[in-house]
Amino acid sequence: MKKAIFTLSLVFFGLVTVMAQNQFPSQVWHKGNIYGADGQTFSGLIKYDLDNNLVQLKSESIITLTASNVSNFEIYDEIFGGVRTFYSLPFSLNGDYETPIFFEVLTQGDDIALLCREYIATDSRSMGAYGAMGMNPFWGPQTMTGYRLAFNYYFLKMVESKNTT
Repeated sequence: MKKAIFTLSLVFFGLVTVMAQNQFPSQVWHKGNIYGADGQTFSGLIKYDLDNNLVQLKSESIITLTASNVSNFEIYDEIFGGVRTFYSLPFSLNGDYETPIFFEVLTQGDDIALLCREYIATDSRSMGAYGAMGMNPFWGPQTMTGYRLAFNYYFLKMVESKNTT
């Protein structure tokens, strides 16, 4: 009986570990800080949504902030290992109207910065593990659908501000 319980607990923990590895960074709570546009600082567990330009803070309750309310936020990403920093910057996704959206800073120099936005892409591939069955008209074309983390990259040229004193 003890062996069965031990075995079942190992299987359970194994499944939890496998399920945790199939999550993307934006789907996991990270330790971090949010710096508000009004100067406030929030610390706690953070989850971000770049598609909707939202960041959530979990401390005593869950607070949702938009890119308009946030200057920047930083998280410690245990999946990739290290601190990741995101800034809210005005950008036009569709047309001429600029709205604040989140960008991750990958690297920054004196004159230029490399930014990115991650997204979850759908990946469809034909002829999966079924081999020759995919060629059989009875079975039809075999496709496998999966998801992967993808990135769009942006260069930001730094503009010097002139003091008029």
